[in-house]
Amino acid sequence: MLKPYLRVTNLVGKTNIMNTPIGVIFLIAGLIIGPAYYTYVRFFTGEIVATQTVSFQQKSGKLLFDPIQLQLAPEMNDVGLIIRIDASHGPLILSSNPPKNKYHAIVSDGTNVLVDIHFSSISPAVDSTPSVSFQEALPLFKVNQTGTYQLKIAVEGETEMQILKADVQVRANTKQPNMTIIFTGIAFLAAGILAILSA
Repeated sequence: MLKPYLRVTNLVGKTNIMNTPIGVIFLIAGLIIGPAYYTYVRFFTGEIVATQTVSFQQKSGKLLFDPIQLQLAPEMNDVGLIIRIDASHGPLILSSNPPKNKYHAIVSDGTNVLVDIHFSSISPAVDSTPSVSFQEALPLFKVNQTGTYQLKIAVEGETEMQILKADVQVRANTKQPNMTIIFTGIAFLAAGILAILSA
């Protein structure tokens, strides 16, 4: 009388075991289709046409970035700007409260604001005196005429990390991420997690 039960139990066990490698495959596929694809499109598509150093200074205990002048033209659309910052900080006391800097970036043509974004850089390092690098890809934008555009970067609040150097990379003909591909990657990630949890 127990044999049918044993067969069912064995079948379920084999099915659960099979779920693990399938789940791992789905996870890997999801990471490639989702986050890896997004990172590639936002940071590596298009052509680098300029890299400009961002100057900064301390005034009254506050860090101030000098405005950056950008020479842009319609044939560069879509334009992508990547802000790159090297920073350092002291020993990390609480891993649950890592040091971070908050920034506000605005791109304008002198009259109209083309990009207005707030972003943060958070240190993942736990060394005694770590040096860390950050990159922030600003939203893509289009320009209607050839001319000088301006990028302004401001620090919001207190700086918890010391800025060592900064620059902005200008990329022309940058591509927008395909959201269908990204959602497909998310679906693969979810399916992989469910398959592993059910194993």
